[in-house]
Amino acid sequence: MRLPSLVSTLCAGMLATVGTARSDYLDDIGYRALAAELQSAGQTVPNGMGVTVSQVEASVGNTTNGTTTTYAYLPDSSLFPGVTITNQSGASYPAGVSWHANLVGGFLYGSDSMTPGITSVTAYLADDWIGRGLLKASAYSFSAQAPGTVTADVVNNSWVGTTAGSGSAGYDGTILSRLDYAIQRDDFVAVVGTNNGTQPQELVASAYNVISVGLSNGGHAAGTSTINTQVTFPHLVVPTDATSYATPIVSSAAALLIQTARGSSSTSANGDRSETIKAILMAGATKSQFANWSRTDTRPLDATYGAGQLNVLNSYHIMTAGEQTPNSVVAATGWDFNTLARNGAATYTFDLASDSDVSVALTWNAIYTTSDGNYNSLALNLANLDLSLYSVGDGGALTLVQQSISTDNVEYLWLSGLAAGKYQIKVTYGSNLTGTLTGVDYALAWQSLTSVPEPAWSGAGFIGMLVCAVFIRRAVS
Repeated sequence: MRLPSLVSTLCAGMLATVGTARSDYLDDIGYRALAAELQSAGQTVPNGMGVTVSQVEASVGNTTNGTTTTYAYLPDSSLFPGVTITNQSGASYPAGVSWHANLVGGFLYGSDSMTPGITSVTAYLADDWIGRGLLKASAYSFSAQAPGTVTADVVNNSWVGTTAGSGSAGYDGTILSRLDYAIQRDDFVAVVGTNNGTQPQELVASAYNVISVGLSNGGHAAGTSTINTQVTFPHLVVPTDATSYATPIVSSAAALLIQTARGSSSTSANGDRSETIKAILMAGATKSQFANWSRTDTRPLDATYGAGQLNVLNSYHIMTAGEQTPNSVVAATGWDFNTLARNGAATYTFDLASDSDVSVALTWNAIYTTSDGNYNSLALNLANLDLSLYSVGDGGALTLVQQSISTDNVEYLWLSGLAAGKYQIKVTYGSNLTGTLTGVDYALAWQSLTSVPEPAWSGAGFIGMLVCAVFIRRAVS
């Protein structure tokens, strides 16, 4: 039996560019500043210890000593001593080592990454991951089953594609809904790449509950999903030369934050929730690298750069500021994970001691349900939450400063040079876009910073052209 074709694309810089990307990006995203800060205070720098990851890879064709390995998707375990790499797709596919998987692994759990403490990796071929191996999305009998359980904390997807090829209508929408269902059910962070170049691919950046990643030089596909029409991408950008590498850098940042949440007395059990990690990463993003970064009330993320460039130092500070209590006075930097009833609201009042840049991110999951046990007919339930910032005047009078009222499951505020004073963040749940939800979990993260110039980044200095290789693979069972 054959599954419909998955056309998956790997886009990666020439190998000559990798050293440049490795030496620069750790400075640009604030990691080395974080490490220096913690070391000077006698504190341990988080390295991902105890965090489990899953690496999903499209196949590349490898030829060694005249022998071609058709399904090459595994990282070479000899390059990652101390890391246990479990081949989850080996029962169905004759696996081989992939140069692409090695590079992705290097940024996620390699010795030069932010999280070399990661020791447990499950590896999937993308065809198998979306089909029989995990999501069970296809036209065959097993597709009525629920997606398999995801035990990894972070799932990295450095591939793009579509099943709508080779004469098949495809089942991209089924894949996306099953992924969103699994994220909500199993609570893991899914980090996905957008395509290099301008041509969007539906898989898998069109899912609601993922973190989508582009490039700081703008050389990625950005836009709105044609399947989940509320979804825009990317959420974050990274200063490296291909989205295949940018994606595991964000996955590594997520693992660093998850370890921090689990090991810090100033956080709580909600710190490692998928919604919380997404909100904290977005709230920590920087904008100074992008002269034309902009937002509107109904399009809260920049059309090219999303919330901005990943900044691990900022996001770490938000996480360790701790979970705050809604409907009370809170710190000027912090986060909260909360449940809001339909027609409900939650407020967070804080003081700015001096003029500051203020970033606020609100995230919540799309929820898919089934009424008949057939997971080919999942129903979307999507709450419509809004986010507002008010100045608080004498006697408690509120004046609207900025709002975010999109139809995505992300809202975002950015205020540069906000004047000192008292302010209130307000989250409201007024309606459902689809479904009949009566309550929804959300994560809110915010940060206030005195304006400090960020290092600029450009593509100058990278040598070699981007290489895109397209592969068509068929699964055989």
